[in-house]
Amino acid sequence: MTQVVLVVEDNAVTRKVVNLALTGEGFAVLEAATGAECLEVAARAHPDLVLQDLQLPDIDGIELIGQLRALPSMHGVPVVAFSGFLSRLEYGRATALGFTDFVPKPIEPARLVEAIRSHLPAAEPADPQIGAGRRVLIADDDPVQLKIGRLRLRALGFAVETAGNGFEALSILRRTPVDAVVSDVLMPGMDGYRLCAEIRSDPALSHLPVVLASSSYVEQADQMHAHRMGATGFAVRTPDLGAVLAELASALSAPRPGPCPITAEVVAEQRDRAVQQLERQAAMNTAFAHRATMQASMLSVVAGMSEALSRHCGLGDSLSETLAILLDASGVSHGALYTYAGRSSQLALDAVIGFSEQARAGLEGFIAQVALIESVIAAKEPRLISVGLANVDERALLAALQVSCVLLVPFTNGGDCLGLLLFGCLDQALAGPDWAAFSRMIAVQLGQGLVLARAVRRLAASERFARALIDQASDSVMQQARDAGCDRLLLMPCLPDALAFEIHDMLASRRHDLS
Repeated sequence: MTQVVLVVEDNAVTRKVVNLALTGEGFAVLEAATGAECLEVAARAHPDLVLQDLQLPDIDGIELIGQLRALPSMHGVPVVAFSGFLSRLEYGRATALGFTDFVPKPIEPARLVEAIRSHLPAAEPADPQIGAGRRVLIADDDPVQLKIGRLRLRALGFAVETAGNGFEALSILRRTPVDAVVSDVLMPGMDGYRLCAEIRSDPALSHLPVVLASSSYVEQADQMHAHRMGATGFAVRTPDLGAVLAELASALSAPRPGPCPITAEVVAEQRDRAVQQLERQAAMNTAFAHRATMQASMLSVVAGMSEALSRHCGLGDSLSETLAILLDASGVSHGALYTYAGRSSQLALDAVIGFSEQARAGLEGFIAQVALIESVIAAKEPRLISVGLANVDERALLAALQVSCVLLVPFTNGGDCLGLLLFGCLDQALAGPDWAAFSRMIAVQLGQGLVLARAVRRLAASERFARALIDQASDSVMQQARDAGCDRLLLMPCLPDALAFEIHDMLASRRHDLS
């Protein structure tokens, strides 16, 4: 039965690429360009999986997942978040909003298909006892995968032999008869490709069906190379091994293969593909290590900001220290922090680090560039201004600040803009891909921290004011019995009732804030 995937994406080009990748692998694809279309199609068509963008024109993707999950037809259906904004994906992970998985853009079509397949049940062999009276050898260097494969095959009636690498697998095959071989591709010493070639070149073993499985080699070229090396079947490995079992069932029912000479050209191709895969794995490990470093830096920033905003009595001192922490963590030497004070509609420069006295005048003048500020705030995204791409006004700003690159980061809370962060650099370092995610995280944390710090300071000031009034009263203060569910304070006789009620309201507000 064909599995149906609903692709929710407002970008027509991305929809087309995803559609071609999925339909080419046998999926039926439904499309929706807006949240409203998504809800209508999901309720009507009952898809097996939803691939959902997090930036849609009519609704926020984070809000849409809640409405999707409320549909009766979506109970238990995997929903995979799909976005180029890493901060949105990280927010979805942190808040556990109901997404099954998270896939960043851009992604290779083969890896997207792999991610989709990993959340959909694969076709099981028709006969639950297909393995009765048959013996299968599993070769894999991962002991967890060996254990899973052994359990799954035994449940189908197979007798199972296991090997940790290609050399061990060949040794077992030459002394123990088996009916088929299932091998991982990426193994130390002798990988699955070479094991397959050794089996095909041995007259005593060449008749054995060999199914290669991998979660790393997932491209079409990998599958074609597997068949050139003599593999009977090739499958992308999923957690339930459904595709591998289906390939095994097909291989056992197909005519037995014969000897297959492996040419020097095919062997050279196998070596090149192994090198490419190792390079890819090394690049992925480097990226993961870099990401771990970035995450550690982000945690350090969050901790430092929270401490700075809570330690100082004056908010100005807190903001200066917060800016210093941000610059230290990011490796940038020039920074400024602007905030909206109270109900003021104009930014105020609260903290400056690294800029010269002449450049500080440019920072003050930046406040007057209303159009630029409003466009950054309306976009709710960091704005990079660099020498090569700046317009006339932006080039004037860079010249006034004596830098070649500026990153403007609006920070908000509850939809209200609280201010702007300005990072300046003498080179193009701010244009790096990691800066986008880092600056968005800064904006979220700074907005929340600033709101909390202001609330705490207002509460402390209210408490000090009420305490001072009470301490200076010459007569006693008593609390009257509850009237209509509220406590009532009376100051007798030197304070008027209106002031007594005002103090009561302050204390009631304090109790509410603390609760």
